[in-house]
Amino acid sequence: MPYILYGIRAIGLDATKAILAPQMIDEFRVNTGLDVVPADKIDAYYDFLSSIGAQ
Repeated sequence: MPYILYGIRAIGLDATKAILAPQMIDEFRVNTGLDVVPADKIDAYYDFLSSIGAQ
């Protein structure tokens, strides 16, 4: 996030958006590659990871 904010200040919003375009999920969200899992869903998430061999 700090790099995005720096990019906006240094090269402008449009140029920063153009650089981030491949990582954008939609108009407002960037795919950082991180998953956010609520505590009450953690067991199901681990089951999912196991099912795809990613654990």
